[in-house]
Amino acid sequence: MAKQQRLSAGRRRNRRRLHVQKLDARYLLAGDMTNPFDPYDVNNDEAVTPGDILGVINYMTNERAELSQGESPSSANTLFPDTNGDNAVTPADILGVIDRLVQGEITDPAIAMGIHVSGGDVHLNFDGDNATLTIRTPAPNQLLLDAGAAGTRTVTIKDDLHITVTGDNNSLLLDNAVIPNDMFVNSWGSNNFLELDQSWVDDDLVIKVGHGGGFVDLIDHTTIGDTIVWESGNGRDYLYLDQTYVGGSIDAKMGHGDNDLDIIWSTVKKNVKFEGGNNADYLYLFRGNIHNDVIFKALGGNDTLDSSNTYVKDDVVADMGHGDDFIFSFADFIGDVANIDGEEGRDTLDIDPLTVVDKVRQDNFEVFI
Repeated sequence: MAKQQRLSAGRRRNRRRLHVQKLDARYLLAGDMTNPFDPYDVNNDEAVTPGDILGVINYMTNERAELSQGESPSSANTLFPDTNGDNAVTPADILGVIDRLVQGEITDPAIAMGIHVSGGDVHLNFDGDNATLTIRTPAPNQLLLDAGAAGTRTVTIKDDLHITVTGDNNSLLLDNAVIPNDMFVNSWGSNNFLELDQSWVDDDLVIKVGHGGGFVDLIDHTTIGDTIVWESGNGRDYLYLDQTYVGGSIDAKMGHGDNDLDIIWSTVKKNVKFEGGNNADYLYLFRGNIHNDVIFKALGGNDTLDSSNTYVKDDVVADMGHGDDFIFSFADFIGDVANIDGEEGRDTLDIDPLTVVDKVRQDNFEVFI
């Protein structure tokens, strides 16, 4: 008993006396003063407007007085006044917002491209050459722009993604990225590459290629909620779909180059429309699942429709043009009518074997195998 009393007394003597310790006030840290999503969005309303200029002015006139008296800034959780990231709030931050409003875009040397965040839209402008960028979605309504050693940046997206490429030899990869609405791609340079891998575009994917040519677009294990619109340019452009789901139609219009559209192990819930240009264009279907029609219209070049082990729920309509065109079909299934017109030129129709529920209409083919 005496031993227990001594131990208890010892424990009481070793207890620390509790008291209230006064902590320093927490001020804005350098990282807190710059908006991580858009440095020019001072008031964090996901848009750059004249109100952001007022935000910087209000901070400079009001908040500094509170800081000088040792008080915590009242707007610390709502304003990001350091727009140029120099860890200070000065008139230069106001000029940064003004320049952004005038120019309409940000030039970010860390990833060598223009970034413009307007409302819920994100605009990416490639005006240089040999740039590489990976886009991912780390959290809902966010895009992480990763340029490797050149740097990273995160932006907020709630609507469309617009990509404009005016330079050459640029590579853009969407890896597990989610676009909440439409995605628009305009390529005016040469030899640019776009890949969508295991990504999601909630509505339309619109790709327009200018006069540069050499544009390659690979869509792999990706979901397009509605329609793919592809307008190729004057060079040799290439669109490749592998194990991809398209909730609407594919509408492809070829330019003056030799262009390829490949649909492999993919599902299209509506139509595949392919309009050839003046040169040799190629539509290739392999183990595809087309829920409505395949419409192939050739113009002046030597165009080819090549299909193998593909299911077409409704019609296949092929209107060949003035060149020497080819249609190859192997082990395909057509749920309704195959209507094929060779028109002018030496056209070749090769069907073996083919299942057509209704009938095959073919005309003006010099070679029928």
